[in-house]
Amino acid sequence: MCPEQARLKLTGEYFDPDSDVAAIGTRTHSFIEWCLHHRQDHGEWPSGQPLLDQLAQEVTLLEEAWPSMWLHPHMVEDLYTAVRELEDCCQRWYNEMIPSLDQTNVAGWEIEKRFDIPVSSIDGDQIRLRGSIDFYDGNGTIWDWKTGRFDSRDGWKKSRYDIQAPIYTYAKHLEENLAGLSFNFGYVPRGKAGVNTWGMTLGQQKWAMMLAEVQSWGNTILKLGTASTWPLGPDDWHCSPRWCSEFALGKCRGSHEDSFWPDEPSVLVELKRKVDAGLVAAPTEHHPDE
Repeated sequence: MCPEQARLKLTGEYFDPDSDVAAIGTRTHSFIEWCLHHRQDHGEWPSGQPLLDQLAQEVTLLEEAWPSMWLHPHMVEDLYTAVRELEDCCQRWYNEMIPSLDQTNVAGWEIEKRFDIPVSSIDGDQIRLRGSIDFYDGNGTIWDWKTGRFDSRDGWKKSRYDIQAPIYTYAKHLEENLAGLSFNFGYVPRGKAGVNTWGMTLGQQKWAMMLAEVQSWGNTILKLGTASTWPLGPDDWHCSPRWCSEFALGKCRGSHEDSFWPDEPSVLVELKRKVDAGLVAAPTEHHPDE
């Protein structure tokens, strides 16, 4: 969404701590991954005490990481709320999403499988696509789990503009030479009831459009290099102290803006101070769910 933020992440200059909402997503993904592996390895879904123990483990990991997180009180009120939302997401996925999964080819399931594929070359420099597919059902459908909100009225935006589905299905197409693949977003929204699925089928047209966009960015990035600023993208709500550490730390567009939400920037600024002072752990790589 913001090229300059992408440049700072690439050069290691962006302060990128895990957030409370992302951590709930990460721990939910971990629980789902464990359940899927159990089904594939043991021929049945987990149940009873082992299932409860796994959920308890995810809660413990969330609690341990909480002091070093970028908190968003307007979304997750406190640790108690976060734990309740994590437990609820895991339970709803288990009870309400599993019936939607194709279990006719369990041996062909692929769970959190990474891909790293070259798509083109510019003067000897490779452009590659890398990612991790949450779940492939072995019968032509990729699933990606989401714990964010979903409004079916906006589903057409996913079908028209989403970049994740074309990239993931294209990677699978290269591996298995399939003419078209289905992609399902499996929504288990935090703090909400029920689950939702938004599905689409992708083929050569969508892949060609995605590759053209990727090639365009490759050309732009190689021309600009990483030493100087890339274009700014202040046209979305992510460009704020709630979601961008450069903004919250008084850099980039944040250096020109003093009308923050009350106490919003102080949360991240204080966390940065603690990390620099060695009082909490430095940011680590987290799942890009939200």
